Formats: sequence, structure tokens, C-alpha cells
Amino acid sequence: MTTKKIFVEQVLSKLTGGNISPNFAIKELEAGKIVDQVTNGVIAIECKKGFRDDYVTTYENVPILFDTVKKVYYSDIKRVISLPDQSGVVQVSSMEDQSVIFIPASANASFKYPNIQDLVGTTPVYYNEQKRLIYLNYSPNTNITSALVKLVVDRSELDEEEDYQIPAGEIEDLITGLVLNKFQSK
Repeated sequence: MTTKKIFVEQVLSKLTGGNISPNFAIKELEAGKIVDQVTNGVIAIECKKGFRDDYVTTYENVPILFDTVKKVYYSDIKRVISLPDQSGVVQVSSMEDQSVIFIPASANASFKYPNIQDLVGTTPVYYNEQKRLIYLNYSPNTNITSALVKLVVDRSELDEEEDYQIPAGEIEDLITGLVLNKFQSK
């Protein structure tokens, strides 16, 4: 398992020749930001090549909540990497019955189709709004109270100890090399 912390330590170790001094000009926070940026870029390219499943993080029991101000049902999620057609959100399904899969829609679907139930029946529909999934025709009568959500998460959203979901080997080496190049060209 590779974490941001491991990546940052590897980069700083290579930049310092293995002797990381507390007085070293590049701090862990700065290195972590560059590692996140480079990793997100590499993941976006890999996803466009068709390797998206290698970078998916699964979240279980994500609560479905009700926003009393906006009058919508939603789930809070981590920010996803920007990919075409909202494909950073890989799957949203009922936690209770994973055969109940929610259908992605565009953010303006509720305006285009005010009676969306007429189009999709009782099939749950969602769209991604920053760090929130908005459910368009969710009904609490379905007894679905939580979701299984699979995302290609923006790596800056992960804790330093969370699995970075990077295949070991070539991709990990590519990211490390690109990060080192960024620092060495400064």
C-alpha cells in the first residue's frame, strides 16, 4: 500500500540524498501538494486510456441525507478528479441492495426534466455537485438509507495515511520522477 506520506518521504529522501534535514528548504506540506497535483494528472491520463478501475476508492455506508434548505436528498463525498462525463464517480448503489444502481445525470437534468420520474420510474438518479451527490428522484420510502460509492478521488482529499490507490511499479516510478523533475527545475 502506498500512501501520500510514503510518496513524500521517497521524494524528499531522493532530493536530499537520503539525509532529510529539518532545515531542508522543501517541507513535507509543499512536497505533498506537488505529489497530489502530479498524481492527479497521471491518474487523469491513465483513466482516459481506460485504466480507471486501478484508481477507484470505495466508500461503504455513505449516508443519504436531506437538505432542509434546498429540499434535496444528498450524500457528502470527497472531491473527484475531473474526468469527462462525470466518470470520476464510478458507481453509486444502494448499500442495502447493491443491485440497485443509481443512474448519473447532468446537473441541469432536474430543470430539463422536472418530471424525471416519468423518464426513469423509480430508478434513483444522481448528479455530482463538487463534494456532494444530489439525488433527483430519491424517495425515503425505498428504505435505502446509505450508499456504496466508488470514486476516483482527488488525491489532495486523502489523508496522508490513506491508500493512494497507485499501482506499484511503472506508474509509481513515473509519478516519483515527475515530482522530482518539478523540484529540480525550480
